[in-house]
Formats: sequence, structure tokens, C-alpha cells
Amino acid sequence: MTKKIFSEIMKWGDEEYELEIFEDNDFSKLENVKQVYGFIFDEKENILVIRLPMKEGWGLPGGTPEDSDKSWEETLKREILEEADVEIEEIRPAFYLTSKCITNKTPLGKEGIMLRAIGKVKKILPQTIDPAVGKINERNFIDSKDFLKYCPWGENGKFQLSLALKKLKEFKE
Repeated sequence: MTKKIFSEIMKWGDEEYELEIFEDNDFSKLENVKQVYGFIFDEKENILVIRLPMKEGWGLPGGTPEDSDKSWEETLKREILEEADVEIEEIRPAFYLTSKCITNKTPLGKEGIMLRAIGKVKKILPQTIDPAVGKINERNFIDSKDFLKYCPWGENGKFQLSLALKKLKEFKE
């Protein structure tokens, strides 16, 4: 059985969610996966972040599985290529989050399992239009110490970063 290692009540728009983080290296048994996002590291161990043209703030690259994706790895590779024009390799599961709406409002598809993986940059390509938004996204490689400046996600952000860095260290051993 997978053990919960973090829990937080967080506000997302007008709704409150219970967010729980589980450390697990086997994503194959998980159902109701809504997101696959990655902590992607370059050769200097900087983290890839993106900013979509119509949104404020930066975030990790990734997105929603599509019917054509045969695995969570395919989803992650496709999304990072579409959003950041970066090819990735050496992808490994890191942890997953669950999100449950605890207010009376409609969850709008934000409930479910959100996978987080780590990976390495294979190749950085010239930027192109993201087919999902019809514009070119901003991409940046940031030092991990600046992660919370770019992605101010509070305690759960600190926890996610610490887990990703732990997995990266295990990756190199």
C-alpha cells in the first residue's frame, strides 16, 4: 500500500481542495489520472518551467493524457514537446498527488490523480506554436533555489521540489 507523505487544504479559484502526496515508483496501477507533469532537468540540473501566454505565472510542463497516448510517459513527452519544444529522456516516476474538492462547488475536472515525474533534457529545439493555445509559450531553465519564486505553490510546492530533488539524486546514484 502506498503511504501518504503530505497533506494540505488549498484554495484553487473559489474552491477548496484536499491535496495529498504519495511517494510511489509504480504508476501503472493508478486510475483516474488527470495530469502528467515533469520536473525536467538540464545538464546543469536547472528545472524547466513554462508560462502560457494567457496565464499569469510559471509552471511545470505537462498536461492531460489523450486517447492516442499509450502511457503516462508518452503523455509527458508529447506535452513537453508541444509546450516547451524540448525532447526528454530518462523519465522516471517521482510521486503522485490526489486532489479532492471539499467545497460544494463543481470540481471542474480538477479532482483526480496528478502524476509527477523527473526526466532529463535530451534536446532543446527552436520554439514553435503550442497547438493547445495557438501561441508560443515562454520557457526558462531555473535554478532549483528559485523554484518557489517562479511557482509560488506554498508548502506543497516546497514538498514537491524536495521530492523531485531527492529523486534526481537517486537517479544519479
